[in-house]
Amino acid sequence: MSVPRATITNDDPAKKCARVSASAFDLALIRDMFEAFEEHADLANISNTKIVSRVVKNIKEPIVVCWLRSDKERILKLSLDALRNELRALLLEPNWESQVLRDIRRTCQEDDQAFLVFYHRLCELNRLLEDSESYLGDDELRAHMRAAMADSTRALYDDDAARLNALDDLTAWVKAVEVIDKKRRKDEKERDDAITAILAKRAKYASQAPAKRARDDDDSRNNKKSRVDENTRPQGAPAYSSDRPKPLDNAQRALLDANFGCRKCRRLFAFHRGGDNVCDFPKSNVKPITEKTVAAAKASLTNEQRAKLAAATKSKAAPVASVTDAAPAPAASVAATIPAQRNVPAQCVPARSAAVAAVIEDYQDDEEYSYSDSENDDLASRGVRAGSLPASSADNDSVHADTCPPQAHLYFQCLIEGEHTVAPHPTEGLIDDGSHLVLIDKVLVDQVGLRKRHLRNPISFDIAVSAPTASNDSLPPTATEYVKLRLHSRDQSYTTKTVRAIVVSGLCAPIILGLPFLYRNHIVIDHFLHTVVDARVNYDLLNPAPLPPHAKPRKKLREAMKEVMHQRKLLAAELRVVCEQRRVKLETEGRLKYGTPVDPVAAVRARIVSLAELEHLQNKGDALKAEFRPIFDAIPHVDDLPTDVYCEIKVKEAATTLTHRTYASPRKYREAWSTLIQKHLDAGRIRPSNSLFASPAMLIPKADKSVLPRWVNDFRVLNSNTVHNIFPLPRVDDILADCAKVDAVHPRQAHVILL
Repeated sequence: MSVPRATITNDDPAKKCARVSASAFDLALIRDMFEAFEEHADLANISNTKIVSRVVKNIKEPIVVCWLRSDKERILKLSLDALRNELRALLLEPNWESQVLRDIRRTCQEDDQAFLVFYHRLCELNRLLEDSESYLGDDELRAHMRAAMADSTRALYDDDAARLNALDDLTAWVKAVEVIDKKRRKDEKERDDAITAILAKRAKYASQAPAKRARDDDDSRNNKKSRVDENTRPQGAPAYSSDRPKPLDNAQRALLDANFGCRKCRRLFAFHRGGDNVCDFPKSNVKPITEKTVAAAKASLTNEQRAKLAAATKSKAAPVASVTDAAPAPAASVAATIPAQRNVPAQCVPARSAAVAAVIEDYQDDEEYSYSDSENDDLASRGVRAGSLPASSADNDSVHADTCPPQAHLYFQCLIEGEHTVAPHPTEGLIDDGSHLVLIDKVLVDQVGLRKRHLRNPISFDIAVSAPTASNDSLPPTATEYVKLRLHSRDQSYTTKTVRAIVVSGLCAPIILGLPFLYRNHIVIDHFLHTVVDARVNYDLLNPAPLPPHAKPRKKLREAMKEVMHQRKLLAAELRVVCEQRRVKLETEGRLKYGTPVDPVAAVRARIVSLAELEHLQNKGDALKAEFRPIFDAIPHVDDLPTDVYCEIKVKEAATTLTHRTYASPRKYREAWSTLIQKHLDAGRIRPSNSLFASPAMLIPKADKSVLPRWVNDFRVLNSNTVHNIFPLPRVDDILADCAKVDAVHPRQAHVILL
């Protein structure tokens, strides 16, 4: 059960401070509460430091009361702004600023929303961030409003972007945008009114139209009779009053096809077809085709006809009539690109009709072909050209239903995201290369939370949606909205490009991916191999390849060392267990021999001897230091050094300025630097100077951390500008020979000997 929001009571702000009830606090309540406190302080002329004592008494929230009692002295010394910040930290979530910013980023202008309403909503949310680092300035607020405004408003804004961007004042900019937004909403209202008027007009005409005459399913084109009733025919009129010949029946067609006849001119052994345009229609007094007629025609064959008959008999092709056993597919079967039943392909319902529809052209009711009352005439009388038949249709077998078995539809198992989905929502899309639109069911749009947008021109269609209602059966459904659709594969390794999908109701599939989707994503469909491949990345939407195994990230050195130490502990534990088992086994077999037990007296005696030897060595060391004290004394002051040795240093270019690289000194060596510099200053070896020949210095730490590091000067650049002299230096061999005679060397002089 939700806790009611706290209330603020402020009857007389000039005399009394506002009171806050004990209930739930939110960010807006804290803002309103402190605005009331500031109003009372201004009207009552109370200082900022004294108002806090009145404020805290009027907040009845138990959490605030306990907090005040625990630290009352400190809280009463706070300012009003500091108190507001501490109450926010006490009563709100730690990430309240991020939540408000997230709400601001999600706020977008709806298509039917005024721009001023959208602007005031953003300002209200932005006010919650006052006195915080996340507060949005005018420039940031303007940038967000431009990105989140409605699409149609943004299009009008872009047309006049130069003028609008030049407005520096936010208020003036909002007023200018509101003007173009009013124009947008006015145009959309006029468009919606026009659409409503058109739909109402259609509905009115549809209600006044007469009902269509129902057709019997078994009233096929082959069985149609003359529309002239025998009872209404005038007396003495002939039974068939037209000059046209009577339609061919099935027996006559079979005889013509079996004897290489023509259904147009009705001549036997003609060795041509009606579509070859080498013959004309017969008169109404043509004789019917019978067995006697066939026998008479065979007897009267010429030599040329006999040769053609012999050649045709050897390689007899299947008659064209073999694909016309059933009636041709009606016009409504074109809508079978999206059948109502799933997993039944449209091109196979029915199989025979689909075969005829694959070769028949658009029928034109020309004068030449409009003579016959039978709508089940031969292919030639319906404009089928002989050359339009594929080579595979020349088989001797007739077309049956089992030659085109039902094939499974091509469904793309995919994921879709929207504002209402926490994780991608699984769905499926029907791959339809016969649809010129991309369609999506309205139920899926509402479930996922895709943003709907209005179409500039409504779209009417009568194919991919369910049957219309009885009250409006003459009007095709009209779509006025679309969404931006982007799909992901189930393994999320493939993402399609964004396309526009028309929102419709009662769709036979959640999504129908038509030609715009296939074109934009470079889709190549192979119906025989049952593949739908994106040619850009060679990804099969129906048969995705398994994902490669993820490469294990390389462990860091610290993690590897932790694992090694853990394995060492396991190894030690296992070794202890194995050794214990081995010991028990050896004890059982009597092969375990223990070593000599520890003698505590001998151990104490050995320790006493080692301590005595250590004391003897220390005394001997002190005696050596006393004997050779001049060697181990500290380095004398520079004033005590001999002054009869002089050396002149000559430079090549006295005006040359030495350029050196600067070195960074770690903080842990600053104390060592200070100690060394002070010692050399005290000894007189160095002094403050601004010489142009200054050289950099560095410290080299020693292995013993208790000893000061070694000071090293980098004189390489200075030596390159120095004229070399032939000043006699001691030979290294002589120095080493002298050192060989020395019994002890002080550690401070060791580096000199090594040099």
